[in-house]
Amino acid sequence: MKKASLLRNLVVALFCIATTSALAMENYTETFDTDDANWRYPNGQTNLDWHASGGPAGDGDGYVSATGISFSGKSPNSFYVVARGNESYGSSGGAFAGNWITSGVYQISMDVRHDVPQPIRIGIRIAKGNHPAVAIVPSELIPPGEWKTIRVPVTSNATGYLDYNFEGQNFAAVFKEINSIQPMLYVPEEYTSPADTNLFTIDMDNASISIAGSSEPVSANEPTYDRWLYTFGATDGTRPEASTYRTVDPRFDERDAQAYFAFVLTNEIPAGLGANSYQILSCRFEATVNAGSPNAPIYDPTLDEWTSYLDSGHPLFTADEDAGRPMELYGAGWSYDGYTPWTFGEAGLLFTNGVNYGNPDTKGQRTVYPIMMQDGQAIDVSNNIDPDGTGTNGFTAIPFAIGTAELTPGDSLPANTTFTFDLNTEDAGVQSYLAQALNEGILPLIISTLHLTAQPGEDASGLILEDYPNWVQKENLADQYPATLEITYLVSPSLELGLEGGVRVARWAKTSAEQILEATDTLVSTNVNWLPIVTVGEPDEIQNTVTLPEGGDKWFFRLRQP
Repeated sequence: MKKASLLRNLVVALFCIATTSALAMENYTETFDTDDANWRYPNGQTNLDWHASGGPAGDGDGYVSATGISFSGKSPNSFYVVARGNESYGSSGGAFAGNWITSGVYQISMDVRHDVPQPIRIGIRIAKGNHPAVAIVPSELIPPGEWKTIRVPVTSNATGYLDYNFEGQNFAAVFKEINSIQPMLYVPEEYTSPADTNLFTIDMDNASISIAGSSEPVSANEPTYDRWLYTFGATDGTRPEASTYRTVDPRFDERDAQAYFAFVLTNEIPAGLGANSYQILSCRFEATVNAGSPNAPIYDPTLDEWTSYLDSGHPLFTADEDAGRPMELYGAGWSYDGYTPWTFGEAGLLFTNGVNYGNPDTKGQRTVYPIMMQDGQAIDVSNNIDPDGTGTNGFTAIPFAIGTAELTPGDSLPANTTFTFDLNTEDAGVQSYLAQALNEGILPLIISTLHLTAQPGEDASGLILEDYPNWVQKENLADQYPATLEITYLVSPSLELGLEGGVRVARWAKTSAEQILEATDTLVSTNVNWLPIVTVGEPDEIQNTVTLPEGGDKWFFRLRQP
């Protein structure tokens, strides 16, 4: 069998079932609340300046500073180490020293602030002494005078970073023995004065490492991007609200007006660890309905069957058992036009034909559209009621979550009603979608509801028109109620599949906590039989290798801690 064909048949589902308690290193945060913790200037002789108060948490929050930083003689796009937390100095009691691979360290973070009179990049160099080392520079520019958190993943192949430079070494050589943490400043690209004698300061706090198997709650107070997805929605991402509704006009998608939200997470969650490395324990999205049109929609927290949306005279029609229509949250699918959540932003073209607004025939041509997950596949739900115009082959779309609010079903929505969407992370498809989003560093979501409306003057053909919701966008004039996100997740070693001498193998980084690889050929059964895989490959100090079972069209795998 050809290698490409073989690997296509290996389907991986990775779950970290239990947290770990016996790691060589532990989660650790250096708060600098009592002293400088023996962190020093680059010369290794002088301790950093310590401040008892004024860190990110304000009064009583200690932090350290590196002062007298000069760009003199520096070249643009070069880095400048400004501090060292080194085991040989006794920095942080050696808490950052050890084998980061076997200990399961997957992230390092730090709060930083600077007084350079322009936004700059601040990175972290991680080393054994001084070499071997990796220099990591996030893409995000940090403005002066503000505390910001930089987070970088421990990985061999990071995405979303300006630089992830192993300085001639490799992942295994660097991370198997770490004893020095070195915050660094990246000289601005536009810097043109090598003789500049200005002196600057960088403040640092909460240097932290995170260990695989530990739970990490992350929240975002507003989306990075939000916009109205509507055929005639010419205001794109600047509109203060986005309505969602259905139309029966055959020229347009049934889910005619949608609300799009995307959260960039690279500064909160380390991206690029491999989608199989992430397990999402919970994901909560909240968004607020500002008002209805022209009146308030009815609260309905239950899923409605597709046949309840048909004309009452249709032979397949079934009556909805309760009032109102649910608020539905989906993932985002992308067309062949090349858009991604990163490039679409708030101004990407809405349709694949290049006509963004006002095209009378746009059904099935969106560049981004709502999706459900079914049997590992993304299903476009834009026209789930009447896909081909016959009204006979619709399907009930299963959203990632249905919105709930502190209301009684059947109530009219008060102004500024906040809906909570708890995504179904127990569903393998939703779990896979979220894990891939964390790996890519950005999570896109779409609210799409089937509240029926029609163009002015049109006959709704016996269907009952409904009041539809208007969702608050981050650009609302009152600066209130933008959508929020909260994720709790675990990181486990990335499981890699490959061939050795024509034999299928799986590999993952060793940790001091025991891990078992298990396999099954189906996830459909309510009682899945997971079989342990015990055929072990050649011993290696960095990674585990096991031989995978033969036969079968596909296999699902998981790493489990006993």
